[in-house]
Amino acid sequence: MDGRGTFTWHIPAGYAGGIRTAPPLDPKGPVVLPSAYELDDAPGFERFFLVFAAAPFDVSDVESAARSAGSGLGTAADRGVLLLPRGLGQLSLRVKKQG
Repeated sequence: MDGRGTFTWHIPAGYAGGIRTAPPLDPKGPVVLPSAYELDDAPGFERFFLVFAAAPFDVSDVESAARSAGSGLGTAADRGVLLLPRGLGQLSLRVKKQG
């Protein structure tokens, strides 16, 4: 999520909305993403969220939570947490941009 409210999905690859199950990750080691992310000229910040669970989950639940958090582009988008369904965990990283 960036300062313009734009979302870029890294997993599942090619996700563009709708019903889709998150792919399982191998807990034995690193998982290499098929692409990298380059910071663009969006103002303010970039937020990266890792959403995880012990069981498969519907990516659209994450999409709804992210769009809700990003709708105002205020504190929730910049610093808040995603309001996810029970059983989903999250980690986030915020990159604050200068200028």
